[in-house]
Amino acid sequence: MDKMLSLTGETEIVAEITLSEVIRQLPVLPKVIRYDDDYAGVERSIRDTGDSPDWEIKVDGRVVKIIWSVIPSSIEPFARSWLAWLIMSADASSIYGYLYILRQEADQLPKLIKGFTQSPELARSYWTAAVIPWAKNSQTLSWCKLLIRFMCEANIGPWTPSHRNYVSQWTYGALGRKDNLAVVRSGDAFLSSAEEMALVDYFDDLNAKIQRSDRLIHNDELRAASLLYWAFQHAFRPIQIASLNLPDIQVRTMPDEAPIVHATFYRAKQRSANGREVMRRSVKRDWSWMIALYHERRVNVPDAFVTEADRPHSFFGLPPAGVSNSIQALSLKLTGTHRTPTAFRHSAAQRLVDAGASQVELAEFLGHNDIDTGLVYYDTSPTQADRVNKALGLSPIYNAVAEVAHTKSIDIEALLSLPDDQQIGAAPHGIMIAGIGGCDVGQPLCAKNPALSCYTCSKFMPLSDCSVHEDVRDELRPVVHQFVQAGRGDESNPAFMQLRRTLDAMELLISELKGLGT
Repeated sequence: MDKMLSLTGETEIVAEITLSEVIRQLPVLPKVIRYDDDYAGVERSIRDTGDSPDWEIKVDGRVVKIIWSVIPSSIEPFARSWLAWLIMSADASSIYGYLYILRQEADQLPKLIKGFTQSPELARSYWTAAVIPWAKNSQTLSWCKLLIRFMCEANIGPWTPSHRNYVSQWTYGALGRKDNLAVVRSGDAFLSSAEEMALVDYFDDLNAKIQRSDRLIHNDELRAASLLYWAFQHAFRPIQIASLNLPDIQVRTMPDEAPIVHATFYRAKQRSANGREVMRRSVKRDWSWMIALYHERRVNVPDAFVTEADRPHSFFGLPPAGVSNSIQALSLKLTGTHRTPTAFRHSAAQRLVDAGASQVELAEFLGHNDIDTGLVYYDTSPTQADRVNKALGLSPIYNAVAEVAHTKSIDIEALLSLPDDQQIGAAPHGIMIAGIGGCDVGQPLCAKNPALSCYTCSKFMPLSDCSVHEDVRDELRPVVHQFVQAGRGDESNPAFMQLRRTLDAMELLISELKGLGT
């Protein structure tokens, strides 16, 4: 006997009603199924639902067809009614995953229906003894629970809407529910300091290049950089970025100044009684050149960007999947590490919490209606003592995730042979720093604070003698305590943050040089 129909070590479970009786109890299938496509900003529909040989679902820039001929005819009416309920009651974009499991497990559906149409108590025993051992993963179990929820809503067999809470308490056994925030709790979701520095350097260089000559920037790079900016700086999801339309971007240009750029986004995965909730954001002025240039080209040469006929006013001309792919490809190119848009969202949230943001501020930033949703970021945020240790470059946890890849170092002879303007020297915080290394471009052309910024700059050529860097580190560490004692030792102070990043990068460089035996 198939284990899907019996309990191990007990008598066989027999369904109290037949499959044909279940089919007769199904609610009348609506002739038209309507659902919202938030990405396209339209209401879509499926017509002739009972007679059509296939259904076409289009949402989030993707199209999927349900070919009913591949579904066993005995359970096709149930499958049509169940999917109609799913499309109308849930987020239509989630239907893709449900359809994939349905195609894989169509032959098991009759057994599941029979097992679940016993009394609620026997159905729960069937769930524990047969369904959990059979299921491949927690997603399959979630799919099975949706079958029972539909039966509750449709009053099929012994089920009624009052049983929904009863079913929600059924556990997933050894498979367990997937902890979607496990990577946040472990810290694996966050970008390392080296990754963040690489992205910041890229945005700085790109915007400086645009100011010199915008003809040097290709359209594809400009669009990819703009997409990455919204994920990195403002933690927006791909669906939110993809949903931007031309009227959502306002640009004000001024002579000899960075453009002022404002954007209007909408909250994702949430819907209020008053419609879509607005989220307004301003672009960082130092990096507004690239967004303004993209906007100018998008307006003047629309055919170079728009790729979807049903969204002629789309700002980026890409569906959510295309936005996600672009962000991942550019971040991999810049950092050497594969990062998803979700990782950028987690990292931006953690930066805000580490800077002292309240729960309300974090919820507003992320677009959450429930302020408790972001509590996990406070659980992983460092204490004040940890912040001081981080600033001193002493935190083993911070150093474990931070990576500074110095691909070149020079010896003292090579340093002395460099032109004077390429030999680094400065006196930050009254401490004379010289002889730490060279610079590819030269200090007169550096737009940053020399010496302090060098350790976090990709153009820095550090001296191969680690003792020099140890002396500088020891000289700078007391300055951290001066900031803390003055009440300025937190992430909201730019000078303190620069000092913290410098000391951290310096400590990692010293460790690397020692590992090389220098």
